[in-house]
Amino acid sequence: MNTRSPTMLALSLLAASTTTFAIDLTPLNVNLGAWEITTRTSTQGVLVPPEMLTQMPSAQRAKIAAAMQARSGKVSTQVDQECVTPQVLQEKNAFIGEQDESCSRTVIASTSTRQQLQLSCQGEHARNGTVTVNASSPSTVTSVADIAFAGGGKVHVEIDGRWLGAHCAGVTD
Repeated sequence: MNTRSPTMLALSLLAASTTTFAIDLTPLNVNLGAWEITTRTSTQGVLVPPEMLTQMPSAQRAKIAAAMQARSGKVSTQVDQECVTPQVLQEKNAFIGEQDESCSRTVIASTSTRQQLQLSCQGEHARNGTVTVNASSPSTVTSVADIAFAGGGKVHVEIDGRWLGAHCAGVTD
């Protein structure tokens, strides 16, 4: 069992490095305890910055381009468990993910049932996008992230969270 939030895993694929951050969001009205998180991720195009590709030997560049093309449009699914605590909701912003230090996030909406953020990242892995989290009930959460990279690549992430119970025995962050 993976102990990192699947949302964080999916979004960390978009980041060069990540750090935990606090952002001024209204905590979601969700049950605390164990959650099953299903993450579906799809990519299109090349996610490696063009400047980085030009610095690679042509054989390596071709290998990366072929791998990304083979993965393009295909959905990868991952199912994990996460222990959601008040601290996770406040400090790690469960269901949203971690922050790349080159990124800024603007809160578009923040209620107990919906959070929406605009993401803008500068530097070597420049990208922009939105993350929307909906808590349709205290035991059901969905999240969608759409990220566009400066080099033209795109990532789409869909997350479904289902509350398993109040106790997190065997589940750690």
